[in-house]
Amino acid sequence: MENDTKRPGRPAKSEEPMAGRTRTMLYRHRKQAEITASIGNETSASTATLLDRLKQDLSRLDKDPEASKVSASRAIRELCLRYGI
Repeated sequence: MENDTKRPGRPAKSEEPMAGRTRTMLYRHRKQAEITASIGNETSASTATLLDRLKQDLSRLDKDPEASKVSASRAIRELCLRYGI
């Protein structure tokens, strides 16, 4: 049963096993790419991605307060619209 769609981060069975450090690095890169892609596309982003983006924006308030506030408010607005808050 060969299936072309594999879980992200998992190598094909014929390849060498992926090291845990490499798998973690690829996971973090995928998550960061999802967060970046969600900027301006809040309606199509997943809830987990919006929450990760909000977490990232709030942690960056000291470095760039204005941009972080704008980005966080867009993520919060989308979450409020989705869940009727």
